[in-house]
Amino acid sequence: MDPQTTVAVGLTTVPWPTFRLPGWNVWSVGYHSDDGRVFYLDDGNGSSYGKPYRVDDVVGVGVNTADCTVFFTCNGVKLATVPGARVPAPRLAVHPAIGADSKCTLDVNFGTRPFKWEPANEGQFGYAINELPRYKARMASSDGWSFDAPLDHGSDVAVANGTRVTFYSGGRADARRDNSLAVVSNLPIPWIGESGARAILYFEVTIAAIDVRTRIAVGLTTVPWPSYRLPGWNVWSVGYHNDGRVYTCAPGQGFDCGAPFKAGDVVGVGVDTTNGSVFFTRNGILLEADRETMATVPAPRLAVHPAIGTDGHATLDVNFGTRPFKWSPANKGQFGYATDVPPQYS
Repeated sequence: MDPQTTVAVGLTTVPWPTFRLPGWNVWSVGYHSDDGRVFYLDDGNGSSYGKPYRVDDVVGVGVNTADCTVFFTCNGVKLATVPGARVPAPRLAVHPAIGADSKCTLDVNFGTRPFKWEPANEGQFGYAINELPRYKARMASSDGWSFDAPLDHGSDVAVANGTRVTFYSGGRADARRDNSLAVVSNLPIPWIGESGARAILYFEVTIAAIDVRTRIAVGLTTVPWPSYRLPGWNVWSVGYHNDGRVYTCAPGQGFDCGAPFKAGDVVGVGVDTTNGSVFFTRNGILLEADRETMATVPAPRLAVHPAIGTDGHATLDVNFGTRPFKWSPANKGQFGYATDVPPQYS
């Protein structure tokens, strides 16, 4: 490690901009080597925290899962809990992260050998687990998926029974943002299981009501997701819009996927887990699209969530498999989101 190199050790959400050190973007926290300061959520100058560290020092990162607080250790000594930092897990996927601004070599230990901080050895705090994350039980049934109104737009969205979402007038427009507003499901697509995911994962959205001037987008996104962007208009995401076009990772022009949809129509979103491709249905009919143009879903490497959004008034009713689908192959193939045996439809 060059004496002029800055190293950062911490936690981030994904997708993560590779040109930013942990602590220098939302959501993240990082303990930096050059000044011993801790940075949280891109907070400017950071906060005085510990001593600077250098070659042969051992830095540890810990999360107290009881209250989601974060702490660091240095050479076997526990430092203070990071003021104000709260890990957004399990709502968002949070990953260990390391970074540097020039050449260096870092050796990471997730528990395959003894830790420098002794309490971690005594308490078996390493990353090995004998079961899936805590949301596994919630994924057992297709009614585990739901939507919540964004905290900063509580008056713009109403959610009934977790899956019937009413957008009143889109997000509040300002100089940097349009009037769009999107919500993301509480759980990611259920790409888990000892033998991998089922071949197809599928959900549907009924357009219960819509203002004729409103744009609607139905699709998939990673998290954290900017609530002012519709699915398909940001990285990583894909969205089928009611103009009949599909957008992937950027506004652009999109590409034709089918006829525009309207009130009363049912739009379906499917993922082929054998190759990560995405497809859409409309009123029970599989839509044809240029699959080479469609981005591949980055699951299970990243957590990918169902997402819906509008730029005006609309009511959308989402079905993750609690009732029969409009697209009949999904009923026959049990493509709903339950990780246990999905329901049988008569």
